[in-house]
Amino acid sequence: MVDLNISFSKYDYFGILIPGIFSLVLIVLLVPTGSFINLGGLIASFGNLEIAFIFLISVGIVIISYILGLLLGGLGSWLLEDQIIGKKLNLPSQNLFELKETRVNNKFFRRYRASYSEQFQTQFLKEFDGFFKGFDHENGDDMLRLCYHIVKEKCPNTINRLSTFIALQGLYRSLMVTFLIGSFLFLINLILTLSPLSLLIIISFPFLCLFCLEKFLQFYRAISDEIFSSFYVYCLDLKKE
Repeated sequence: MVDLNISFSKYDYFGILIPGIFSLVLIVLLVPTGSFINLGGLIASFGNLEIAFIFLISVGIVIISYILGLLLGGLGSWLLEDQIIGKKLNLPSQNLFELKETRVNNKFFRRYRASYSEQFQTQFLKEFDGFFKGFDHENGDDMLRLCYHIVKEKCPNTINRLSTFIALQGLYRSLMVTFLIGSFLFLINLILTLSPLSLLIIISFPFLCLFCLEKFLQFYRAISDEIFSSFYVYCLDLKKE
């Protein structure tokens, strides 16, 4: 018999489904009230099959929300990771091992761009060179990849924390894109309808967008920091054995 059980990860719930449901709610708010069908009467018309009909509607909402979440995640990945981080802020694996202090004019990004102390960098690279003899550690992304594979095999508690960080950075990434797109859509709605709700959303969404961006950068950086720190502690534990 084929196993049809579908297991959802933390990322599926936080990074995809929740942002998808939230975006679906915003879409519903944009639709004029008169456009909705009498859902209660429609369900009652099914008689004994109303429970099955409710179940089908619920499944449909979950599927639509999941698809919306995937679209938001893809758009957020392109905007934040490819355009902003890839071209402007650099990856955390590069920033953490900057030998020279990087001056960032914008205080908003200063914490993300901060590097490890010179003392920690020296100690870490010493342990890294001892573990991966002969490997050139100039490329921080390659270092991260190697450290992750060791941590994945030897530090299960770290992997559990990483899954939480990944899920949360996915959540804030998709929500940021939702607030960004929602600001423009509700601005158009305000112009057309003069709705007080649209005005309230337009005022609040930019601040929520910046909050989500800050939290996304926090968890995006925390992923690399957790991997490097766990690898360093693991190397120290090996010396004690």
